[in-house]
Order: sequence, then structure tokens, then C-alpha cells
Amino acid sequence: MFSFADRSYTAAVAEAVTGVPGATVRTWRFRDVLELSGDALGLSGHRGYSYHDLAKIAAMSEFVKIGFFPGKVSWGMVESLALAILHRHQYVHRDGLATITIDAPALWARLCERLEDAAMEVPPDA
Repeated sequence: MFSFADRSYTAAVAEAVTGVPGATVRTWRFRDVLELSGDALGLSGHRGYSYHDLAKIAAMSEFVKIGFFPGKVSWGMVESLALAILHRHQYVHRDGLATITIDAPALWARLCERLEDAAMEVPPDA
């Protein structure tokens, strides 16, 4: 059986699932504010994204939505929220006087729903 973890998602699917335009993802990568696996897809040379990459893109998008500038979001913050999404745990970030709580399980549910809408394989509940 083909597992979601073994699947590579196209840029079009990544955009449909995360709501983040491909040009924005390329800009984040170019400016070193987002690190993705970026495995190539076959002979086409087009970039493919893992499910973990989709979670990272969704994480960066969530930070931007709540007011962070992309350049001010550390890779560690993105990775921590991505893992919280994948494992369906609440995310809490404390920085100085500010505490940010993000509902990562809701983000995971949204990703799964959009993957279903894109007719892609959805990861099973753990």
C-alpha cells in the first residue's frame, strides 16, 4: 500500500492544500526563511513536496496570518509548528512577554480536508 509519507505532492497540490501561492513558497525558499526537502519529481524536474513540507508551508502561512514577518520566523519555530500539526498537538511559543498559542490539530484537519478535496491520499489517524 502506498503511504502518504512516501508520496510527493506537486506545487499545484501544495498551493491548493495550503492556500499559499507557489511564487510565495519560492520567495520564502530563496530568502532562506523556509527550508523544505524539495525532492525532484521524476524526469520533469518539477519540485515535489512531502507531507512534512506541506505542514511547514502551512506553519509559515499561519505565522504570517497572525502578524509575523516571514524573515522574523525562525526555522525552529516553523519546524516545531509543523511537527505539532503532524502529531496534532497544541503549539505554544513564548518569546519575551508574548505567548502565542496555535490550534495545530485544527490546521491538521484543514490540511487533510483539502487533501481529500484534491483527491489525494490522506494520512490515517494515529
